Amino acid sequence: MFEYGNDHSDDYEEQRNLLHKLIERLSPLNKSIILLYMEGFKYNEISAITVIAKTNISVRLVRIKYEL
Repeated sequence: MFEYGNDHSDDYEEQRNLLHKLIERLSPLNKSIILLYMEGFKYNEISAITVIAKTNISVRLVRIKYEL
């Protein structure tokens, strides 16, 4: 049986904190897009919320992921 020790928990917490800091640096629109994506919204739902074309959401997500 594999057990997670504190080292794994600490690494996960550090990575999570770093990701949130990087997301904070994004433009408000890109921040909204990535947060909606991370919450599990589909491209068409993000498109409807942000009033941006679905294909543009796809392109922006690729660029946002690269930027992060």
